[in-house]
Amino acid sequence: MLGIRKGDVTTLLRPSRSLGSVPQDCPHFESGPQQRSRDRTDLVADRFDLAVRFVDPPVSSLVAKRLTETRILTVASPGYLARHGRPKHPKDVVGHQRILFPNPLTSQPFEWEFRRGREVVEIPVAGHLLVSDAGTMLDACIAGAGIAQVLELGTEQLVRGKQLVTLFPDWSGERFPLYAMYPRRTFMPAKLQAFVEFCSASITSASRSR
Repeated sequence: MLGIRKGDVTTLLRPSRSLGSVPQDCPHFESGPQQRSRDRTDLVADRFDLAVRFVDPPVSSLVAKRLTETRILTVASPGYLARHGRPKHPKDVVGHQRILFPNPLTSQPFEWEFRRGREVVEIPVAGHLLVSDAGTMLDACIAGAGIAQVLELGTEQLVRGKQLVTLFPDWSGERFPLYAMYPRRTFMPAKLQAFVEFCSASITSASRSR
């Protein structure tokens, strides 16, 4: 079974955006919440051929193909900012409501980090809302539930459409890599090769449209 686990990959490959054009070479593709084994990298035990994750891959026997990397943006809705004010510095977000997202490898919320050149500001992990789905996080942020850190890739239209406001454009130096990970085999199945190529093509198309 070829699949993507919800929470492992963010808005770039949300079904409502890009997965409608999954190639016919991938007849058994499935996207949605799945049960996890205790070893989150054990795709074979979980009967998965592929995982697509915005995290650095752990040391394992999996093949990790780097597809791209994207900036981390700190965003909020105009409505939220109108009610609570706009933070002027990354340290100011401590006093705001925050929407957190868990690391799929640890289930712990991602730490908030801001980078500007060699300057790094780390903010303690704290928030009133924790969501494990990127679409839900974006919807909550647009609705004014709080400030969120999101991936630039896949959210550009929300920023251009002024549904979300980028708060610290000068502090967006942190990058997240996107990897396709799959078990090591002598021969890669055709459906797996087709989907990896589809991911690469989708990312290239999204990058060119920015």
